[in-house]
Parts: sequence; C-alpha cells; structure tokens
Amino acid sequence: MRKKKRWRNILIVICGVILLISFELTVDRFINDFNMKRFWFMHKWAAENPKVKKTMDTFNRVLNGGEELMAENMQEQNIAKNYRNYIYYHCADWGPDGKIYFLKQTIFYEGDRWFDNRVDWCNMDPDGNNKKVIKTLWENTKYQLDINGNNVTMDICKKTGKVALAIAAGGSEQTGIWTFDLDGTELKRIVENKKDKNFRYRVNYPSWFPDGEHLVYHEKWLHTKEIEYYIVKIDNQGQNKLYLTTKKTDGNSSRFPAVSPDGIEIVYTNSNKLGEYQRDLWVMTATGEDKLKLYNNHSHYADYAEWSSDSKKIVLSTPPLTIINSEDGEEIKRTRIAGSRVRWSEKGNFVMEGRGFVSTITSSLEQPKDVLIAQYINTEAKKDLSTDEYIWGHYNET
Repeated sequence: MRKKKRWRNILIVICGVILLISFELTVDRFINDFNMKRFWFMHKWAAENPKVKKTMDTFNRVLNGGEELMAENMQEQNIAKNYRNYIYYHCADWGPDGKIYFLKQTIFYEGDRWFDNRVDWCNMDPDGNNKKVIKTLWENTKYQLDINGNNVTMDICKKTGKVALAIAAGGSEQTGIWTFDLDGTELKRIVENKKDKNFRYRVNYPSWFPDGEHLVYHEKWLHTKEIEYYIVKIDNQGQNKLYLTTKKTDGNSSRFPAVSPDGIEIVYTNSNKLGEYQRDLWVMTATGEDKLKLYNNHSHYADYAEWSSDSKKIVLSTPPLTIINSEDGEEIKRTRIAGSRVRWSEKGNFVMEGRGFVSTITSSLEQPKDVLIAQYINTEAKKDLSTDEYIWGHYNET
C-alpha cells in the first residue's frame, strides 16, 4: 500500500512539473506575440478598471516614455529570450529600375548591450538573387529599430527614385520621416516625431505623389486616454503641412494613405465608429475632397492598400490578400495569401513584407516565395559582419 502511495505521489509531482512548464511556455509565447493592438486595448481596459491599473505600470512606462522606452523594452526582452544576435528585414518596395529595395538591420550583442547595431540599405533582383548592400544608413545607434510591428515603412517614388522612410518607433535620433536617393546618399530627416509632457505623435506610412514634389503620411496622436489618426500632406522638404482629414469631418481614425500612380486620388482606411478591428477603405481627391467609402470589409479590416500601375485596381494586404476595382470597390480576386504589406510592380508582380521576412509573388498570385527571412543567432561570440556567412542571415551554429 505504501509503495502504491509513493508512486502515486511521484506521478502527481511529475504531472505538476509538466503543467508548470506548459504554463510558463504559454505565458512566454503570449509575451513574445504581444503587439500594439493588444497593448492599447489593455491600456484602455486598465484605465477603466482601477483594480488592474497597477498591473499595467510596465506598459504605461512605454506610453509615457515614448519610442525610446519601447525600443529599450524590446532590447531587454530580446536579451531575456537569449536572442543575442539577429538579422532582421524591414520594408520592401520596387525601384524604378525594377529591382527590390529593402532595409537590413543587424544586431550583435556583447554581454547585455550590443556592440554593433547597423541599418543597411540594400537591393536584389526580382527573383531574390544578387542581394547587395548599397550603403549603411545608421551604425551604432543608441536604440535599435522596432521589430514588433509595422513601425518602419517606406515608399519609393518611381519617377525620381527618391525614398521616403518612416520610423515610428526607435531612438529619437532615428524616428520621423527621412528622404534619401536610391543610392543611399542625401539622407535627410524632413519630419520629426513630436513629444512633450501632455501630447505626442508618431508619423508613419509615407506615400509619394508621382511627381515626387509632395507626399502624404499619417500622424498617430497619443493622448492619455485616446489615440487619434490623421492624414497629412507635405512637400518634399517637409514644409507646407496640410491636414487632409480632421476630427470634425472624418472622425479620428484615418490612416494608411496611398496615392494613386496618376496622382488623382488617395485611398486610406477609416475605422471611425466601427471599432479598432474593423476598418473600411475610403478614397478622396489629392486635395482631401470628395471622400467616399470604396470598400467595406465587415469580417475584418481593409489595410495597407496599394495601387496597380494603371490606377485601375487596388490590392489590400491584410488577410487575405484581396484585389478590388478602384472605381467601385468590387472584389476581383480574394486569395488565401496572408502577409503584412504588399507592393505592386509595373509588370504585375508583388513583393510582400512582414515581421522580418520578404517574399515575392507572381502576377498569377501563386504561393509566396520567401527570399529573405529574419535570422536569430544564439551566440555571444563576436563575429565579422562583413562575411557572406552573416551578411544575409544564413549563419548556422556549429
């Protein structure tokens, strides 16, 4: 009898250990997958429920501290996960030469701080071959670029080759909207994120007018209890600012603008009175007039619109990838492809980015082909970042 009881106790202990490990893994996965949408929902919930307010202190540090605290928090999280070193890819767009251009961020740690933080401007052929680092844009900055969402976006003007790059979250020396030439030169910040005691905003999602003289983007206003989005138009020097949407006429949730290749219209999403997780696609003139709802997706949201080169069709990236008619919003094709943001080439092919990877999709909308994949390297040793072994994230530990 005692023997049976001993074995039963041992079995109970083993089951308890398994349950504890499973719980810890579940919590760790939840933390790692935590994105800004969940964060803002919990922040609002905490504000309305004083009993849980104390548990939100960590997240409130991010809200009140700004982009640098978010970047610092991400850095600490990476160390805790023992992701000592990694190569990560941001943005992907077609250049006027038909090549795919993108950003590559390389982080190598030494102890609890990195000794190399580099952001390179790169390109490759449409099939993913002949990858090339064109120029290093930033090196050894205090904070790394945010990798937990679409906080780094860009648009390339097909006429001038000028790049507009928005960094919504990172160190203050990097955040804002930058412009530079296709060869990586003439890097200039034309819009800065604004922050003071009671108010701040982030800028994101730039889109050029076809002549390269103006661009639009959205501002994300961050208040203590409210988040607002507005679409802004500026010239290519960051001057002559004009709000194309306002709270009075459009509500406070207009975002993700994209200018048509003919320069006549701008599509954008608006979730006013719909809720955070349902956003419709709207269209307006280049001057912000004649706003009309173009596409209503009741089941989800219509984000990250991209025009075809003839301005007759629009592709929506957030799931699934859907193509609609730009005249009436009628669906032309709905696929099973899911990604973050898709860019349309003049030849009808696509390049898709999302959380560290870049994929290409043919005009027939077949299964995406991954051409760049983020790599995490679990090692504390210093490495030569100039070797091919590391430059495109193909390092394998031995």
